[in-house]
Amino acid sequence: MRRALVVLAVAAALAAAALWQAYSAEQTRQAGMKFGTDLSLIQDDLRSMQDRFSDLSSGWDSRDGGEAARLADEHLSGMASLVERYSELSPPPGFGPSVDLFRMSAQSQLESDREYVLWLEGGGEEHLIRSDALLQDAFELETAALGKFERAKKGIPEPSGP
Repeated sequence: MRRALVVLAVAAALAAAALWQAYSAEQTRQAGMKFGTDLSLIQDDLRSMQDRFSDLSSGWDSRDGGEAARLADEHLSGMASLVERYSELSPPPGFGPSVDLFRMSAQSQLESDREYVLWLEGGGEEHLIRSDALLQDAFELETAALGKFERAKKGIPEPSGP
């Protein structure tokens, strides 16, 4: 009788552990899905903002100076808010480095846009050159972020060391 109780207790403990493992795995999956959705929304908003900025800059000459400046300020403010949204993400283990690179890419795009606005407002060529360089940096950072993101999705650990 005592042996049967021990066997029953062990079986119950194993069942509880299996249930906990399944629950924990489901919670992790749900958190990962939320993270993926939130990151995708930020990236979609970034693309949309950049498309609108392209429209703004291509029609710069046809706008009143005050209107163009107001629209540029709104864009730059929106971009700054978007960069901050990356800090609000809760990346699952392994995804932090990709989020950091996505944030840095968006920050570089913001700085590029600032320089471009300065050029549009009649600043020197150095603003356009700086804008182009920052945009190239943003592209390289985003490419690196996508690579790290894919590695994390596949469960490939980051290489360690210098």
